[in-house]
Formats: sequence, structure tokens, C-alpha cells
Amino acid sequence: MHQAIAKRPAAILISAYLTQYEMCVEIGKVAKAAGIPVLLGGPFFNIPNVTKEWLEIEGITAIVGGEVDFTIADIVDTLLAKGDLSQHKGVFLPNGKNGGIVPPLKELSMLAVPDFSDFPWDKYPHPIIPTMTGRGCSWGACTFCGDVISANGRTFRSRGIASVLNELKTQSETHNSKDFIFLDIKLNSDLEVWNGLIDHFQEFVPDGRWIGTVHVNHKGDNGLSAERLKAAKKAGLTRVSFGLESASQKLLDEMKKGTKIEECSAFILAAHEAGISVRTSMMQGFPGETVEDLRQTNRFLKKHFHALDRVRLSLFKPLPDTPFDRMYQKNPAKYVSLKQFKWDYKLARGLYRYHPNREKAYRKAKRELLKIVYAINKKPLSDDAQQFNGMM
Repeated sequence: MHQAIAKRPAAILISAYLTQYEMCVEIGKVAKAAGIPVLLGGPFFNIPNVTKEWLEIEGITAIVGGEVDFTIADIVDTLLAKGDLSQHKGVFLPNGKNGGIVPPLKELSMLAVPDFSDFPWDKYPHPIIPTMTGRGCSWGACTFCGDVISANGRTFRSRGIASVLNELKTQSETHNSKDFIFLDIKLNSDLEVWNGLIDHFQEFVPDGRWIGTVHVNHKGDNGLSAERLKAAKKAGLTRVSFGLESASQKLLDEMKKGTKIEECSAFILAAHEAGISVRTSMMQGFPGETVEDLRQTNRFLKKHFHALDRVRLSLFKPLPDTPFDRMYQKNPAKYVSLKQFKWDYKLARGLYRYHPNREKAYRKAKRELLKIVYAINKKPLSDDAQQFNGMM
């Protein structure tokens, strides 16, 4: 960082996750001493309370909170000309002035193919190219989800299959790699794109491989039938991830996941049978979770042990501006298990103590859950899946 700033750039642009707060503080301090303006952006700076906290960082000229793909050059021009940055939508200043909220970007098909030419590909023995077919999630109802309230997750928008296939071909040829990771919140949001990938990926990237995340739901066709999964495997789908969260139907309904546990079971088994590596994310400590909910989850994981390659287990983390936030504000008395609750807007999270942790039977079931997850995560991966290990 110090070496880069010593080269006297005209401006510094940072794209940050909230966990990188301390690093941003350090960059701001050094940049201010050097007289270099700093623009800070990231996925959660469209949330006013979060932006307000981060605008207090010394040396930050302005924060950009929104999709500014087509206007970022104009914003930087104004920055360098020392003009009024608040004329631009999505820009927030320490003095309180701002350009207002940027509406979700609709013209995704007009976006240029990302330029990764400055990325140090030579330092990676196995280059995997990131891409997205759309932004947001066509379900978008999960009460806990922060992705759909982020700057680029608000409302679902698809690029369309033609734009996606063109990018895959271009990036594969440019970077001499046939492996891709789709960063979509829900890759099967647009079934035309999902089915288009299955039907045409190999035409545009012969012998290519890809991984992505899907959503299992019971609202009609979701493109995840056994037949489609077998076809996806032939098309190069090497690993698929999805959010199981819990094997308690009661909790899934509370979360508004839009899925039935038997559908999750069928999906896991069908994907495994097709030869696709299956990963899932799970949540422990969702408000109202009981020892019986944990026991149901433990039984489910044992039953599907052979078909799951990895489980990412995390504690429930309340996020501001999510449906859970609104539910809590409306009726905090409903969430008696959350003790000493308060918001930490700097890191966009709720701080609390979960009362059931004091119960002996609950702690025992939680220990068993951790033991099962650990055993699953120790399983060896297939050679193909191993090539993508470490990716989200």
C-alpha cells in the first residue's frame, strides 16, 4: 500500500467489504497525508446507517453506494476536477451532501466484458475465471439474506444468455482457461439462462468446467430435475452449492426459504447421482431454533452424508435492512431468545446473546451438529471438484 501511494496516483478507488474496515482506515490515513483523494465503494454502502459510520473514516473523500458501472468515469472526472460530487447519484459526502439513491441497473446486457488483464494470473497455477449471468435473486424473500439488499442485489435482473455465452468464449480465449465460477446469488433465477448454459456451454468453451449456486424451491419448474442435472454434468457443471440452512421445515418456513425439506433431499441425491459435487450452507441459532430443530438437521445430514461434499455452517447473523430487521423492529417481543440485542452498523450486523445456548440438551445437539459437519468436510474430493476447492 505504501509503495503504491508513494507513486503519487491521482486518486485511489477502493472496493471494500465491511470486514476490511481497519485496512480502509489505514489507507485513508496514509492517502490524506499524501494529499490523494479516496473514493470508497462496496456492496453495503447503499444502506444509510452503514455509510454514515464509514464516512467518519479520516481521509475518505466520498463513498459510492450503488451500481455506477456507466457513471464511475464521470464521478472520477468530477473528483479530479475538485467539483461537486453530490451531483452524481449514489455518492455520499462526509458533510452530509449526497446525490441520492441509485436505482438498480437494468441494462446489464450492455455491460462490457470485464477486463482482467491486470490480474496476476501467472501467480495462480490453476486460473478460474469469475462471471455473473445476472444480479439479484428471483426469489429474494429469505428473511435473513443480505445479498438482496446490497447495492447490486436489489431486484433480479438478467443479462440474457447471448451476452453470457459471448463473455465465456471471450474470457476463455483471452486468459487461456476453461474453468469458470458463476458468482450469481441464484444461477437458476433465469431459467432461459440456466438451461442455455446446460445446452450450449460446451459449444462456446469446449471441455470447460463450471461451478455455481442455485436455489431449490417448490414454485414450479426450477431447472433442477434429475434429467437437467445429468445434462448439466455433461455440460461441465462440476460443483453446485445451495442454501439448506436447516432441515427443520418449521424454521425454513420462518426463514421464508420457499422450499420443502423433501425437495432439498431429492436435489442433493439427484445431483450426487449425476456426478456433481454438492455443497450447502447452513445456519445455526436462527431465532426460535429448538433442540428438536437441531436434531432434525442432524438426522438429515447423517442420511445425506454420502452425497454432501462440504457444509459451510455459520451462526445466524442479523443484518440491517433485511426482512428480519423489519420483523424485529415491528415486534421485538417475539424474539425472546435474542438477549441484549443491538445493531453494529459499522459492520452491518446485529450483536446479541442467544439464550438456548444455556440449555444442556441444546448444547449437546449443537455439538453433534458440529461433529457431523466436521466429518463431512474431511471427506476427500474428486479430482475435478478439488480444482475448485477454496472457491466460494
